[in-house]
Amino acid sequence: LNHYTEQVYAETIAEKLHMSIVSFSRYFKTHTRSTFTQYVNKVRVARACQMLMSDEYTISEIAFKCGFENRSNFYRQFKAIKGIHPG
Repeated sequence: LNHYTEQVYAETIAEKLHMSIVSFSRYFKTHTRSTFTQYVNKVRVARACQMLMSDEYTISEIAFKCGFENRSNFYRQFKAIKGIHPG
């Protein structure tokens, strides 16, 4: 949760936990009911929602501050998770 703005890879976390990627993925999905990527995107979109409440940043700035590499991916993930566009 502390590193959601960075590029986080399941392989890296599995390695740090001394698990295979398959074992880590199975364990993670069992406990969160989401894949690792889905979970990270949910955390990022939740933070983006908090930031969208204030008019401090533009949508593009929020997307990058929340760890999305480009605006189109941010829009796609936001719509998939929230059912609406961030605007």
